[in-house]
Amino acid sequence: MDILVRVIPWSKKIKIEKEWKDLLSWIEIYKVNLTAKPINWEANKQLIKVISEFFWIKKRFVSIYKWETNKVKLLKISWKP
Repeated sequence: MDILVRVIPWSKKIKIEKEWKDLLSWIEIYKVNLTAKPINWEANKQLIKVISEFFWIKKRFVSIYKWETNKVKLLKISWKP
């Protein structure tokens, strides 16, 4: 499953909001507020942790697929039920 995430670092609280679902490509788009700084991959590490807790899966099943240094990221969630 692929999801598109818009990251907002340096927020006061961690929050995840589902913005919309693209009906053409079937990709869900989320807005994620993070408390970590975008320095030394801290925000990316916290993003993986927050997404894994949100979907109730382990962190090893979540990976940043594209645009690692951008605020908009494509995440790949791959797990076998």
